[in-house]
Amino acid sequence: MKIVYLASPYRNESEFEVYQNIHRAQKVARQIWALGLVCISPCGNTAFFSGIDIPESEWLDGDLEILRRCDALFANEGWENSLGCTAEMSFARSRGLPICYDLQNLRAWANENK
Repeated sequence: MKIVYLASPYRNESEFEVYQNIHRAQKVARQIWALGLVCISPCGNTAFFSGIDIPESEWLDGDLEILRRCDALFANEGWENSLGCTAEMSFARSRGLPICYDLQNLRAWANENK
């Protein structure tokens, strides 16, 4: 199975807005799984980690390590307004990973790369 990294905004002004971002990412992750792809969603992986004894840079670097092992990146709505997502996009581009911006393109990519 192909693995797709979901670049989706996480941080926001309030904890409630962070929760909304996580919920949006989960919705898209389910749609990616429904295409027969494995979806890795950092929004879910490190949800509400802020304030613990691990520096934020540690899990951000970890996200890039996960992305290194993926077959493609899906850029969720609002990615361009997120510092984390723009870093993930830059990293994916530097590695030549396919980047999809909508589910139709992701479906087409998945069908071509079975």
